[in-house]
Amino acid sequence: MRLQLNNPLITVGIPTFNQPKALKQTLNLICNQTYKNLEIIISDNGSDGNEVSNVIKSFKEKDIRIIYFQQLENKGVNFNFRFVLEKANGSFFMWAADDYWEPDFIEICYNNLLKFNVGVSFSNIHAIDIFGRTLRRIENLSKISKQNKFSTVKAYLFSPEIEGKANIIYGLYPKYVISETLNTFYKHFNYWGIDMNMNLYVISHYGCYIDQRVLFKKMGTDAEYSKQHFEPIIFKNPKDHIFPEDKFDEYIYGIKLATKGTKMYYLAIFIMYYRLYELKTRKLYKRIKIKVGL
Repeated sequence: MRLQLNNPLITVGIPTFNQPKALKQTLNLICNQTYKNLEIIISDNGSDGNEVSNVIKSFKEKDIRIIYFQQLENKGVNFNFRFVLEKANGSFFMWAADDYWEPDFIEICYNNLLKFNVGVSFSNIHAIDIFGRTLRRIENLSKISKQNKFSTVKAYLFSPEIEGKANIIYGLYPKYVISETLNTFYKHFNYWGIDMNMNLYVISHYGCYIDQRVLFKKMGTDAEYSKQHFEPIIFKNPKDHIFPEDKFDEYIYGIKLATKGTKMYYLAIFIMYYRLYELKTRKLYKRIKIKVGL
């Protein structure tokens, strides 16, 4: 895979539903990216009332790059995410949800895609609340990026799920890479960890690069926070907050699907069963400590 395009069209797909306030912020941030050759496709998944459509129409009047599709009924999140990708005309693609992007997020991700010749480009992240306060500093993602795919897959699989690796799904891809990935996993969207396994597919087949800068911030929801309530999230031992043990069979199935046909297939299986063993051992150790009063 060799990317040699100069200022290509990049599609930003925005699936939305009943979130006019968040959509307004998303459009402000995406429309004002330093990379200008964008196609912004919005699919409203049957929102109630006219608030969402009014927000979109107000932006569309000012920005001809916006293309608007209004679904007559809610067809589900999976449909909406796939719909905006299928409508994309750009050579490159990214999804945008209710989050925060630095103005040069797309430009930097695009330059890194070309420089490192990979399947997805992203950045380190912070988690923030709706008032912009930093809840968590998640700056370990860039440690996943290694000099070769084998080492990158190994680092990705050993990275605790709580450390934010699922968010790589919001990176920038060559369109054919994410289309191929979505087609591989579309029938398995109800499986636990599907977003992380889609990331693994891209990484194991095409590689990834994660910039050390914090260019993306994951947004909380209105229901979670208030101006009075604020408490940074700290996980003293991230390894205690990984995949649910009862979802392991689903998770490992997706991991096998992601790495099938690559040299990383057996490595991935070995790592995941090793992590399951570690998880069971930690739980047993905690139970013993509680029982003996340590």
